Amino acid sequence: MRSASTRVRRGVTTHGVALNVNTDLRWFAEMIPCGIADKEVTSLARELGHPVEMEAVEDRLTDEMARALGLTVADRRSGPIGPAGPSQQ
Repeated sequence: MRSASTRVRRGVTTHGVALNVNTDLRWFAEMIPCGIADKEVTSLARELGHPVEMEAVEDRLTDEMARALGLTVADRRSGPIGPAGPSQQ
């Protein structure tokens, strides 16, 4: 079994999280994701057997990560948030 780690330095991760939601998995036939040749790539849609609403996944992932890290989600803004926080939207 392989394990992955995330380095956090001054509140910044050098490795992130990737979650395939409704991803076209055919792209992965052209590469060896993460250098792991003997494992298959999947997605939430494939595992559940139907497309998944991205907003629901974003909300759930946000809530679960905040819970696991002991954080509180202040508000939910749509779109990406840059290094300067919500002001960079």
